[in-house]
Amino acid sequence: MSLKRRLALILCALIIFLTIDLSYFLYHKSASIINQDANNYMAAQLERAKENIDLSLEITQLETENLASDLQVRDFLNKNLSTGEMNTYLKELMTQRDPDHEQYMDLFILDLSGHISAATKSEFMNLDLSSRDYYLKSRRTGTTVTSDILIARSDGSLVVNTVSPIYDENGTLLAHAGIAIYAQYLSNVVKTFEMGENGYYIILDSENRILSHPNVDLIATEADFELPQNLRTDDLENGAVDTADLPVTKSSEGDRNLMMFKRMASNQWILIAVLPETELLGKSISLLSDVIFIGLITTLLAVLAAFYISGKITAPIVAITESIDSAARSSQRLTQSVASAAQHPGSSEKLFESDGAAGIAASDTASSEIRNLSGSYQNFKAALSAMIKNFSLENEQLLKQTQTLTTTIEKRNDQTAQFVSVLSHDLRTTLTLIKGYSKALTSGLSVDEDIRHKFLLEIVEGAEDLERITSDILDSAYEAQAEPKLHVIEVDAAQYAARIFENSKRYIEEAGLIFAGICENTEGLLSIDPVKITRAWNNLMSNAVKYSEAGGVIRVTLKGADSHLVFSIEDHGIGIPAEDQSKIFDMFFSGQHNRKQGYGLGLFISKSFLQAHGTTLQFASEKNKGTTFWFELPLKGPQ
Repeated sequence: MSLKRRLALILCALIIFLTIDLSYFLYHKSASIINQDANNYMAAQLERAKENIDLSLEITQLETENLASDLQVRDFLNKNLSTGEMNTYLKELMTQRDPDHEQYMDLFILDLSGHISAATKSEFMNLDLSSRDYYLKSRRTGTTVTSDILIARSDGSLVVNTVSPIYDENGTLLAHAGIAIYAQYLSNVVKTFEMGENGYYIILDSENRILSHPNVDLIATEADFELPQNLRTDDLENGAVDTADLPVTKSSEGDRNLMMFKRMASNQWILIAVLPETELLGKSISLLSDVIFIGLITTLLAVLAAFYISGKITAPIVAITESIDSAARSSQRLTQSVASAAQHPGSSEKLFESDGAAGIAASDTASSEIRNLSGSYQNFKAALSAMIKNFSLENEQLLKQTQTLTTTIEKRNDQTAQFVSVLSHDLRTTLTLIKGYSKALTSGLSVDEDIRHKFLLEIVEGAEDLERITSDILDSAYEAQAEPKLHVIEVDAAQYAARIFENSKRYIEEAGLIFAGICENTEGLLSIDPVKITRAWNNLMSNAVKYSEAGGVIRVTLKGADSHLVFSIEDHGIGIPAEDQSKIFDMFFSGQHNRKQGYGLGLFISKSFLQAHGTTLQFASEKNKGTTFWFELPLKGPQ
């Protein structure tokens, strides 16, 4: 298979895979958005329907309470109106409120025995409602109560009754006023709120019986699906069950429906929004069809693009390959021709014989030119061999440099690890001492004033150690990336040297070592950053103290020489081994032969500070005999 075809197939496969993956992602994401929108839509519609049903029930309860306080009703209970007159009044009142008789079935009055003593229809008279739960609850609580779905004893209609107690001026219960509404009225209320194309609403009473359903045969029957467990609990706030917990149930026809539940605010009724799963699947399938169509178009374009791109990519490769093959064939023919000319010098007419072509007669001049060409070819081979040899040598050198660089990196990593180890140990030790002395001072125990002063000094020294360590780390981190920033001022050389000398003497003697030195009175000015120079000198002095034996001598010399102020410090300590002397100014380097491990930052920082001042830090050392460090700073004449 040609390179062009292979490359085209690879590009096609890659693009098709990416297209399928992207299509799947887009479909999955879009389907998720559709489902979420459906849930939000159901929740919004369910909330609106629930509010309207609650409002209708509240209005019915208010109308029942108004009926209970009606003056005509009071006259009837006080025997000022006959039963016939009261029935006529109730009928007129119901017609006034519901002219089409779509909502109200009856307005009635219950006597204290629970029997209907007045109603809009004669067949309702004397019906015994005393055993009804809603009547008993209203009588027990003295409040307006709405019933679950009921089958009217008069004509078998499905109704919902609301009763409200009637009291006299002394608070004595006289009777109950009641309003019966058709259950179908509640279905008509929720029908006004659309639920997709085929969705619908169901209302369940507190006994899980169906109050409202598109299938009228199911009304007053018990629901055949389970409700969420927490929907009937008393501590549930009125709100929909989380959409992630929505059950998908099968209807009696075998269809799968998505259901969302909401408890009514006025009673224990449950409003359910039902959306057929096929409606959501229809949208998903439509979306999937669009994605597949777009994917096919994209795939076709991808295939065409792959062949076009592969042709563009392989064209230079094919051209280079043909050129190399042609050069190889030419080189082979040239080699064969030269060899033939060398073996048969008299047969030069066959020198350039090609496929089926007749030889071209050549003269002695042509034969000489061929020999020259053969010599040039050999020279080319020799030059090529020399190039290959040089390349091999350079490759070996590069390999050695790589190995050296690898070794250097490994050493630097080891030095860094050692630095972190020593730093961690010193920080932990210093912090432990500070913590211990601080706890002793804050424990509340009686402590001698001298001991207290000693503890405070130890805490101060520990804090100064931490400050020094932190400064070294920050300085080294900055100076490893850039030149130190100097704040140069002119200082009196004699005063500065005297201060350095006195500080050195005090530090060395406090360390238990013998101080010796000379400080000449040198006139002139130094243009320096005194903070940086002092830190560089302190690092040198700290090393001299650290690596000197107890009772050893440290000599400090500050003197003028050739318009320069020379700073020199000499110790008689362990010295620096010859193999370490080339590395002592490297960051993190700490000699392996040292008994006292440092951070490997002091000399690096000192050298950086001095180089920024245009001078160099020099040293001379011999193992087990001591070390001398010195540097010079230029002097200016006094102003």
